[in-house]
Formats: sequence, structure tokens, C-alpha cells
Amino acid sequence: MNSQTTKTKITNKSTQDKKLSSMSIEELNSRIDKSEDDFKNGRYKTTSHLLEKYK
Repeated sequence: MNSQTTKTKITNKSTQDKKLSSMSIEELNSRIDKSEDDFKNGRYKTTSHLLEKYK
């Protein structure tokens, strides 16, 4: 078994342990508003920045 397969199995196990539930329209809109505000105020990381972490 390679490391990629192992990682996938661990991720799948973690997902199975969590209970999923729907979010309300209000919660969705609140998350969208916060994300837009974060972006406007420079509180985000670019893909390039994130990829640097894993080189």
C-alpha cells in the first residue's frame, strides 16, 4: 500500500466519523458575506502562497 492510498483511507475514515447536516440559507449568506469581507480586506492566501508551504 502506498502513502497516497493510506492518506485517502485516513481521510475517508475521518469523514465517516463526522455527522453532516445542512446549513440554513442565513448561515450560507453569512459565510459568503464574511468571505467577501475577508477578501476585500486582504485576509486570504493565494494558491502560490499555499503551494510554497508544501515544497
